[in-house]
Amino acid sequence: QTQKAKMSADGGLDAQLVRQMQEQMGTLSSEFGLLEKELLESRRSQQLMVEEKQALTRSFQQEMATLAEERDSLSAAVREVQMRTSQLSSGQKARSQRAEAAEDEVARLTAKIES
Repeated sequence: QTQKAKMSADGGLDAQLVRQMQEQMGTLSSEFGLLEKELLESRRSQQLMVEEKQALTRSFQQEMATLAEERDSLSAAVREVQMRTSQLSSGQKARSQRAEAAEDEVARLTAKIES
């Protein structure tokens, strides 16, 4: 009788331990599922950030290329203006020299006429 009671009590304890272990396994399984879900969301978020960074990098590189083209275009325009300014300056200088030569010629002819 005592042995039966002891076995029954042991069986009851075993059943209780089994239930507790099953509950703990269920809790751990749920927590593991949540952790897996968080990890998956984190990976998705990280992938989106990588894609966004790549898009920003491409955009930045395109903008830099556009700015380089504009800089080159402006540099060419500045060189053109400098060349034309130099030509105009040379033309002005030549006209001034011709005007001085003409004035000298007029003065020479006037002096010749007067004498």
